[in-house]
Amino acid sequence: MSFLDFWSVLRSRSEQTELKLSPQHLERLLSDNGIRSALRCDSVLSLLPPAGSAVFRRFTAQSMKDIQHQAKKETGTEMPKPSYHLEAEKPLPFFYKDPPPEILYTPLEELDPFYKSEKTFLVLSRGNVLHRFNAESSCFILSPLSRLRTASIKVLLHPFLSWFMLATLLTNCVFMVLENTAVSYAMQCVFSVIYTCEALVKVFSRGFCAARFTFIRDPWNWLDLIVIITAFPALIVEMGEFYVLVTIPRVLKIFSVFLGLRRTVQALLQVVKKLANVLLVTVFCLSMLAAISMVFFMGSLRNKCVFWPMNNSYYGNQTNTDVNDTFYYHSYVNDPGNHYIHSRSIDPLVCGNVSSAGVCPSDSMCLRSEKTPNYGYTSYGWFAPSLLSMFRLLTQDFTDNLLQLTIRANGYFIVLAFVLLFLPTCFMLLSQVVAAVAMALVQQEESDFAQRTETKEVFKQIEELLKSREDTEESSSGAVLTEKKQSSEEEAISIKETDEAPKPSSCWHRLQRRFRAFILSSVFEWAIIICLIINTIIMATEHTPLSYEYNDFLAVAEIVFKLVFMVEMVLKLLALGIRGYFRVSWHIYDFILVLLSLVELFLDGISGMSALQFSGLRILRLARWWPGLHLFLRVVWSSVQHLTLVLLVLVFLFVVVGLQLFRRDYTENVCHISQDCELPRWHMSDLFHTFMMVCRILFGQWIETLWDCMMVSNTGLCVLYFILVLVLGKLLLLVLFLHLLLSSITNQRLSSVEEKDKKSLETLKQLCRRTGTKDRADNTKGRKKESLTLNLVGTEVQTSEDRTETQGDEPQGTEPEDCCCNCCIHCCPFQDLDSSRGLGKVWSNLRRNSLKVVQNKIFEGFVIFIILLSSAALMLEDNNLQHSPVLMDVLDWADRVFILFFVMEMILQWLALGLHQYFTNAWRWIDFIVLDVSLVSLVLDVLGVSCRPMRVFRTLRTLSRFKGVKLVLHTLVLALPRLLKSLLVILLVWLLWALLGIRLFGGKFWFCLNMTSEELPHHSEVENKTSCFMLMIEDNQSEITWINTYFHFDHVPMSYLSLSLLAMSRGWLDILYSAMDSTQIEQQVQYESNIYSFFYFLGFFIVGVFFTFNFFVRIFIHTIHQHRHKFGGKHVFMTEEQQMFPEGFKKRFSVKPENHVPRPQNRFQAWIFDLVLLEVFEVFMMVVVVLNLVLVMVETYDDSIMKWKLQHWFHVILILIFLLEFLLKIIALRRFYFNCLNVVDLLVLLTSIGGLFLSDLYFIHPYFFLFLRLARLGRVLRFFRCARGIRMLFLGFMMSLPALLNVGLLLLIIFYTFSVLGAMSFGEVNMGDMFNFHTFWQSMVCMTMVTTSSSWDGFLIPIMRPPECNTDAEPVDCGSPVGGPLFFVSYLVLLQLLVLLLFIAVIQQIFNAHEELWEFQEEHLTVFVETWKKVDNENTGSIPHSALWELCQALQDALRVPAVNLFTLIDTKLQGDQLQCEDVLQTLTQQVFGISLPNEKLRESVKGIFPQEEEGNGGEEVGEAKGVGLA
Repeated sequence: MSFLDFWSVLRSRSEQTELKLSPQHLERLLSDNGIRSALRCDSVLSLLPPAGSAVFRRFTAQSMKDIQHQAKKETGTEMPKPSYHLEAEKPLPFFYKDPPPEILYTPLEELDPFYKSEKTFLVLSRGNVLHRFNAESSCFILSPLSRLRTASIKVLLHPFLSWFMLATLLTNCVFMVLENTAVSYAMQCVFSVIYTCEALVKVFSRGFCAARFTFIRDPWNWLDLIVIITAFPALIVEMGEFYVLVTIPRVLKIFSVFLGLRRTVQALLQVVKKLANVLLVTVFCLSMLAAISMVFFMGSLRNKCVFWPMNNSYYGNQTNTDVNDTFYYHSYVNDPGNHYIHSRSIDPLVCGNVSSAGVCPSDSMCLRSEKTPNYGYTSYGWFAPSLLSMFRLLTQDFTDNLLQLTIRANGYFIVLAFVLLFLPTCFMLLSQVVAAVAMALVQQEESDFAQRTETKEVFKQIEELLKSREDTEESSSGAVLTEKKQSSEEEAISIKETDEAPKPSSCWHRLQRRFRAFILSSVFEWAIIICLIINTIIMATEHTPLSYEYNDFLAVAEIVFKLVFMVEMVLKLLALGIRGYFRVSWHIYDFILVLLSLVELFLDGISGMSALQFSGLRILRLARWWPGLHLFLRVVWSSVQHLTLVLLVLVFLFVVVGLQLFRRDYTENVCHISQDCELPRWHMSDLFHTFMMVCRILFGQWIETLWDCMMVSNTGLCVLYFILVLVLGKLLLLVLFLHLLLSSITNQRLSSVEEKDKKSLETLKQLCRRTGTKDRADNTKGRKKESLTLNLVGTEVQTSEDRTETQGDEPQGTEPEDCCCNCCIHCCPFQDLDSSRGLGKVWSNLRRNSLKVVQNKIFEGFVIFIILLSSAALMLEDNNLQHSPVLMDVLDWADRVFILFFVMEMILQWLALGLHQYFTNAWRWIDFIVLDVSLVSLVLDVLGVSCRPMRVFRTLRTLSRFKGVKLVLHTLVLALPRLLKSLLVILLVWLLWALLGIRLFGGKFWFCLNMTSEELPHHSEVENKTSCFMLMIEDNQSEITWINTYFHFDHVPMSYLSLSLLAMSRGWLDILYSAMDSTQIEQQVQYESNIYSFFYFLGFFIVGVFFTFNFFVRIFIHTIHQHRHKFGGKHVFMTEEQQMFPEGFKKRFSVKPENHVPRPQNRFQAWIFDLVLLEVFEVFMMVVVVLNLVLVMVETYDDSIMKWKLQHWFHVILILIFLLEFLLKIIALRRFYFNCLNVVDLLVLLTSIGGLFLSDLYFIHPYFFLFLRLARLGRVLRFFRCARGIRMLFLGFMMSLPALLNVGLLLLIIFYTFSVLGAMSFGEVNMGDMFNFHTFWQSMVCMTMVTTSSSWDGFLIPIMRPPECNTDAEPVDCGSPVGGPLFFVSYLVLLQLLVLLLFIAVIQQIFNAHEELWEFQEEHLTVFVETWKKVDNENTGSIPHSALWELCQALQDALRVPAVNLFTLIDTKLQGDQLQCEDVLQTLTQQVFGISLPNEKLRESVKGIFPQEEEGNGGEEVGEAKGVGLA
C-alpha cells in the first residue's frame, strides 16, 4: 500500500469503540449449544467453556493435578497456537461476561487451551485486565495457593501499588536535582528499600527465573534489577559522575509503572529497529562526505589574517624573538595576539590564497597557523571534526558559519560542492529517515487495524446470530405473546401521550422559550461572531507606546466586550438552564473566560498583573464556527497521549543526566569559555539552565553549546551526551509528528471539515441560483461555455483515465481554429471571411503557415534558447553595472531585442492559434503579462524612470516550457485554496502569541548603548531612559544612545516578523536574549532579570511551530491525495513520459535471481569459479573495501613523512588486491563479468592505477588527482548489494528522481529569480566584504545560505537598517524595511512548500518500492525448483529436516535466508520428519517478500514438477502450510 493510499484508507476508518454484548446475549452464548454449533469461528469456540458451566473457576489443588494430567496426555501431539484474545495484560474479550468482584486478584483456571498444559493460571485485575502467572512454586518454595504468594499477587496487581510507585519515583526525581544533604541521603535509603520491597513482591508472586512468566523473563523487570544493583553501592561510596548509572534506570522505571507507557515504549523500540538500515546508511554516507571534505578542504581553515611586521625594529618588540633578535616564524604565526580578529567575533579572520577567497586587511597577511576556528572543532584536518561538520550540516545547525568559513578559505566555487553534493546527500538521508519512520508507523497501524477488524467481524457475526435466533423464537411464540405485546405497546403509547400532554405554562416558561428561540437564532450567532471579530481587530491595534486617548479607548472597549459576553452567558443560562448550558463543551469554555474576565477586573491596577490578561483567548471561540480552527485545536488536543508523556520523561532524564555530568565542570572550568570567568547564558550548572540547554538541543541549535561543553569537560562524554539527546529527542519528535499526522481520529475530523466546506459551497450556490433569473439561465442553456479558466494544466478537466498531454501544449492539428469566440462572430459578422478566395484565402494561408511555424520543434527550441538567453543576461544586472557604461548600453539594447522578439512571437501565436485559444490558456497569459511588464519597463526607461528590477519577471517565461515544472505548479495551484485557509488559521494562532508578546515584552527591549565600543553601561550607571539621556548630556558622550533591538514586540506587524524569525531562523536566540534581559518599559535591560520568559518561546515552539506545521502538512497532503490523479497518480509529480522511469528502474533493479553463469569446463577455471562464488571471498572483499575507506579516514593534515609513505604503500597493496580480484573474476566469469557493479569496480581500479602514475605530472590540474583519490570510494557501491533493506531505501529514492527533478527545477528557477531580484534590489546595501548582494554571484551565495534557513536575519538586519550604502555619493537609505522582510519571508515560504513536495515524492516512491520491488516472480519459482531438485535427488517433493540447511544455503540472494535464522527454521514442529515443497516455499515467500501465497497458487505452480508426490498424495487436499517459521 502506497503512502497516499494509506492516507485515503485512514479517512474511512471509524474510531475504535468498545465491543460489548448485552447480558442476555452473553448468557445465551455461554449456555446454548445450538448457537455454538451455528457459529463458524473456531478461534472463539475453542475459548468458550462447556455450555452451562462456569466461565471463571478458582485455581485449586485439583486444578494443578488436572494441568499435570493434561500435560502428560498431550505430550507428542500438535498444540494449538495461543489466542490473541487472551494475551497477557489485555482486557477480557467481549464474549466473556464480567467476573464477580470477589474473584478479582485471585488465581483462576486458565481459559486459553494453549496454556492449559503450560502450567499457568490467570488473575484478573480492575478493568478485567488479564494477568498470567506460572503455576509452579515460586522460588521452589511458594505454591500458587500459599497465602504469601496470593497476598503478593493482590499487592502487585492492585492499582494502589502503581500509584504509590509513581509517587515514589516522582519524589525521587525531585531529590535527583537537589544538592547532596543528609535529608537527601536518608531519602535515598528509603527509596532503595521501597524498590527492593517492590522487587521482592514481584519475585514472590511470579518466581525468579525458572519458568515462562517469572520475574527475570520480563524485560521491564530488568530495570528493577538494575535499580537495586546500583542503589546500594551509591549509598556506600561517592560515585561522582558515575551516579548517572543510578539515575537513568530510576527515571526509565516510570515507563514500567503503567501499561500504556510500556506499550508505547515497545512500539518506539520497534520503530528504532526498523531504522537500523537507515541509521547504517546515514553513518556510512556521512563518513563518505567527511572523507570527501577532507580531500577537498584539508588544512584550508588554518589560513588566518596575521599582522606582519614591516621593519626590523618591529621584530625586537615582539615576544617571538630571543636575546639575539632571532625571529621565530612558527611561534609568531600561532600567537593569538598577532591575529586579526573582526569585531563581534572571537576567532581570527579566515582567509584564502585563491582569487575568489577572502582577503585580509592591508596591514595583515594570509598565513597558515595551527588552530582552526570555533576552539579548533571546525576543521577538515582529520576525520573526527570533519564528520562532526557533516553531521552539523545534516541537522542544519549553524550552517551559515560553516559555509562562510569554507568559502572564505577556498573561494566561491566551493558553493557548488555544497549545492550539488553535500546538501542533496543530506536531503536524501533525512527523507529516508522520515520515510522509514512513516513506514514503521503505517505497518503498526495496519497490524492493529487488522486485529481490530477481525475482532469486529467476530463480534458482528455473533451478534447477528443471536438476533436471528431471537427473531425466530419471537415469530414462533404464538398469538398470545403478540396480543400481550400489542397491549403493552398501547399502554406505553397512552403513558407517553399523558406525559406529553400540555401542562399549564407559567410566565417563566414562556420567557424561557423566548430566550431559547432568540439564542438559537442565526441573528444571535452572527452578532456574537461579529463581536468576536471586532474584538480581535481592536486587540490587534494594540502597540507600545500608547497615547492616553487610545489607551482609554482600549480600556473602555475591553469592558464593553466583557459585558457583552457576560450578557451572552446569562441569556444562555436563562434559556437552557444550568444543566443544559453545561452539556455543551463550548459553553464551559465561555463560562471559564467570563470568570477569568471577572478576575481581570478585580486584579486591574495591581502591580505585576498587567500582563495577566485572558481576553486573547476569546479568539479561540471562533473555532466553534470555523472548521479549520476547530481541526487545529483537535490536533493539539490529540497530542495529549502516552507518546507525549514518554517525551517529557526523556526530557527530564536528559536534564538530570546533564546536570549530574557537567555541573562541576562548568563551575570549575568556566574560564576556558569566558574571558571574565562568568558563566555564559548556556550552561549546565543549575536545573533551569540545563533544562534550557536540552530544549535548545531539541530545537536544533546544539553545535555551539557542544563546543563550550568540550572546552570545559571531557570531549567524548560531551559528544556522546549531545548526540544522544539530539538523535533520541528528534526521533521522538518525528514519531509524535507523524503519529499526529497519520492519526485516524484527526483524519476523520478533516473529512468532516471538508463536508462542512462542501455544505457551505452548496448553500452559496443555492443563494446564487436564487438571485439569478430564469431568462438568463435559458439564454445560456445549450451554448458552449466561453469562460476564461486559470487551470495551469489546461482548459479542460483531466481525470485519471484521460490524462494526456497538458493543455498548455500546442495543438497537433494542421488547421487553425477560429480566431475569436462565437459571440464575437455573432456581434461582428464581417469576421466570417470566405477562406476559398480573395482576402480570406490569403488570411487563411497566413494563419496556416503560422501554425506550422509554431508547431515546429526548431522554432520551439529557438524560443526556449532566447528565453534562457534573456534570463542569463540578468546575471550581469548588478551593482557594478553603473561603472560599466558600455555593458549597460549592451544590456539595454539586448533588452529591446528580446522584447521585440517576444512581441513577434506573440503576434505569430495570435495568427496561428487565434485570440480565443491564446487567451484561454493560463501559460500564454503569463507570457502576455510578462511581455506587458517589459513594455511598461521599456517606456519608463525612455522617460527616465529606472525600472531594471522589473526585468526579473523574464524568468517566469521558463515555467511554461517544461512539462514537469508545469505539473508541480499545477499541484501548488490546486492546493492553494486550502493552503490559504490553513494559513489564515496559522496567522490567527500566531496573533495570539503576538498579542501575548506585546503584553509581556512591548517597549521593554529598549536599552542604552555605547555605539563606539558596542558595550552596555552597567545597570548601576544607567537604570532607565532618563539616566541614559542624562549621561549623554552631562558627560557629553554623543556615542551613547537609547536604541531598540532590531526585532521586538512593540506592535503586531513587528511581532509577526519576530515570530517568523523564531520559526524559520536561528536568529531567535537574539530575541530570546532580549526577552530574558528585559525589565520594565523605559528601564535599562539587566542580564537574565527575566529568565523565565523562556517559557513564552517554548510555548510558541510547541504550539506556534510544531502543531501549526503539522496542521499545514496535513492539509497539504490531503489536497495532494484528492487531486493526485491530475499530477501523476501513483507516481506523484511525474509526467507520463517520466512515469516509465520508475517502472523500468524497478524491473532492472528488483530482487530477481541472477542469471545462471555456466561453470567452466577447464579445471583451473572451474577452481577459480568456485573460489569467486564463495561467500567467504565476498566477505573478504567487503573487508578490503572498508579498509579502503578507513585508509582515507586516517589521513590528517599533520601527517609525518613516515606515515605518508606507510599510507601510500597500503594504498598500493589495496590496489593490487583489487587488481587480483579483477583477474580472478575475469578468468572465472569470462564475458559474464561485465555487469553494472563489476564495471564500476573496473573503472575505480583503472582510475586508482592512473592516479599512481600521474601524481607527479605538473601539467595536470591538482583537482584531477583529488578525483582519482575519491574514485577509490566508489567501491563502496558494492555495499548495497549485501543489504536488502538498504537497497530498498536507496532504490526507492532513485525511483523518485524524476519527481525530484521536476520540483528541483522549479526550485532552481525560484532560486535564480530571487538571486537576481536580491542583486537588483539590495546591491547597494553594505553587508561585508564577501557575503552581500553586490553582484549576482555573491547574491547566489547569500541565497544559498538563506536556503538552509539558518541565519537569514543576518542579511535582513542591514537591509532594514543599512549602516551605509555602496555608492559614490553621500550615504543614503538604500535598504527597505518593508521589502526586505517580504523578500525573505516569501522566498522561505515557497522554499518550504517545495521542500515539502520533495519529501512527499520520496516517501511515496519508497512506499511504492517497498510494495512492488520485492514481489514474487516466476524466475524465483524456477530458481527455487532447480535448487530443490539438487537437494531432492529422488524428485519426491519432500526433504528431511537435515537437508533444510543445505537448501537454504544453496538458494540465491533473492530467497536466501540468513544463517542466524536457520536455527529457528530447523527447530520448527512439523507433522513427521519430512518438509513439503509447498510449505517451505510458502514460508520463504512470507519471510523474504512479506506475502502469503494462496495454497491453490502454490499447488498449481508445483503441480507436474514432482510426479511421485502427486501420485502419493492422490487427490488429497493439501492443508495449510505448517509452521516453518523464520525468525
